[in-house]
Amino acid sequence: MYLPADQFAERITPVALWADAVSRGDIIRIVPTEPDGSDAPLPCLILEVEEARQGKRLLIAPGVADCADRDRAYEIGLRAEPEWLAAGLTGPTRFLGAARIVLRSTSPRVHVPKGAVSPISGRLTGAALDRMNRVRARIHAERDIAAHYALQQKAITP
Repeated sequence: MYLPADQFAERITPVALWADAVSRGDIIRIVPTEPDGSDAPLPCLILEVEEARQGKRLLIAPGVADCADRDRAYEIGLRAEPEWLAAGLTGPTRFLGAARIVLRSTSPRVHVPKGAVSPISGRLTGAALDRMNRVRARIHAERDIAAHYALQQKAITP
């Protein structure tokens, strides 16, 4: 028995891979490499997304639950409740830009919760997003300065 083709007229839209939609400012969770006694995945802030052959490369800043009164260099703190709720976090969190990690989007360390199609739990908003952009600018400036001096050193060395 054949079924009429119009029975399957309902369109099914495929779910985009999360890596196609990921952008800086998103919050994901990763599995820690060194167990700290807790099985909970570590929240991380995506600072950069770069295209690569084996999937996207993510430059991430790991998060810690304690949140100091002020951000030190390379830190992005989420202290206001609306900010950490928008990021999909359960409390104040500080992301450590000085402890950056590079992962591929295909890494087994990227934690996708059961029943979810994406590891992205939320994203930065407001003052935290502004702070992230200032930290990113500082990282880029220091990288460019280091490249400039390396090029000068190469030109000087016979």
